Amino acid sequence: MVSLESSVLDEAALESGLAEMESARSWSPRVVSKLEALIRGDDERALFRVNPLKFGDQRDIDGDEAIDLFLHATNAGLFEMEWAIVCITCSNIFKSFRKLERVDPHFACPLCNMENEATLDEFIQVMFTVSPAIRDIYLHHPERLTLEELIFDYHHSQDIRAQYDGHTASEIFRSWTIELTYLEPEDSISLDADVRRGPLICRDPLFPDSIGFVPGPNASPGELSVVVELGSEGMTATDIEVSELVFETPIGNVTFPQIHMMSQASLSLQVINRSTERRALWVVHYPPIDQVKTAKLEFDPVLTGKRLLTNSTFHLLFRAEMPPESEGLTVNDLTYLFTDLSGSTAMYDEIGDVTAYNLVRLHFEVLNRAVIDNGGVVVKTIGDAIMATFLEPSNAVAAALEMMSSLDDFNRSMSASFELKVGIHRGFSMAVNLNDRLDYFGQNVNIAARTQQLSEVGVLITADVADAPGVSEVLDGYELAPVSSPMKGVTEEIPVFKLSAVQT
Repeated sequence: MVSLESSVLDEAALESGLAEMESARSWSPRVVSKLEALIRGDDERALFRVNPLKFGDQRDIDGDEAIDLFLHATNAGLFEMEWAIVCITCSNIFKSFRKLERVDPHFACPLCNMENEATLDEFIQVMFTVSPAIRDIYLHHPERLTLEELIFDYHHSQDIRAQYDGHTASEIFRSWTIELTYLEPEDSISLDADVRRGPLICRDPLFPDSIGFVPGPNASPGELSVVVELGSEGMTATDIEVSELVFETPIGNVTFPQIHMMSQASLSLQVINRSTERRALWVVHYPPIDQVKTAKLEFDPVLTGKRLLTNSTFHLLFRAEMPPESEGLTVNDLTYLFTDLSGSTAMYDEIGDVTAYNLVRLHFEVLNRAVIDNGGVVVKTIGDAIMATFLEPSNAVAAALEMMSSLDDFNRSMSASFELKVGIHRGFSMAVNLNDRLDYFGQNVNIAARTQQLSEVGVLITADVADAPGVSEVLDGYELAPVSSPMKGVTEEIPVFKLSAVQT
């Protein structure tokens, strides 16, 4: 690991970036100084792939402000933002991207063989690493790392914890590792293992191939001697039969292409590098299969792609960040809010385009403030309407109620007569790049738009929103009245309710 003395800090660039951040917005006391302390600290590992929510939790900073802190720090050149696909089975950072537009959601983890589709809700996380122009750390140079540093410091997320004693997944894998080394051409290594305690997997972590040895149901006390060769075509073993083994788990299939089911209890293994290049060898002795299949992983709070895409600061500073053009990215659960002005066409006719436009623009400011105040983001405007997204349905409902109240105040102050229609729904969608801007596509988005169209004025929410955690508390003092909800293009019946204040 590079020492602090050789980790050069550019004082002038740091001071310039911190000054830019200080002037960007109003921060809570000492927030920027806490970031400066991190950058100047002794722990270089702490500056690599920083989880802003963990950073905030450890330093008593609100989560949303911590996210904004690192977004502004990236904009000021102090940090670099990274979109990463993290395998939630083994914590391997499978792929990382500097731009969202380059994310490929399809993956098969080369370390644990998990096959899945990355979603913005969990697999795709956003991390921040100090810029090498500010401070050059050892993890900026993976080519210089030891194999242990490369696997456990560079490729393993520190934000996933297993069920065993609260350890991180990388700590668990360290404890299961019985060999991790480089082999030069024609070098070999030998080891012995008792497979009755669990499967033994040999893999080259830099070359996606593996061979595993799994205890059979009635393993005898005997010993099996096996030679595994690392060649240009991958791993091969002579004189044993191997077959594909698939584990079905709730989050995806884990496929091992080469598994030998042992009838013996002991394994004597020799691994030889028959290639012409240096190869890496990682031998992991797992617990029994049943324990591995039922193991539960817990997550520290992380900045998911979904949360970042509903952050207003991100949209302000990084408007050019878009999903891949070729295909969208899945969002399993997001809340969609649509608004529209009732009678706006007649207003344009009555008071003229210029005056009407100015009033509509001011109305957009009212709506945008309500969205931001409640943790959402305006995705787009459509004529006199907006579409906004929220992480939580309760925030969307709170924003809608704030819109209605603020618009009443606006009408009184401007002698205007705006009447607003709001519809809210939640569910699965695809985040897409549409005409070089972020948009969302899918039937649940359509349902949210159709819900808004069901009423001349007021707030309408679907049952999926009404039943969501926290919504009943937001609606204290309001009644839910069912409305007829035939929706164009929607075959299933969607229960919809109109909100009205309880009369006292």
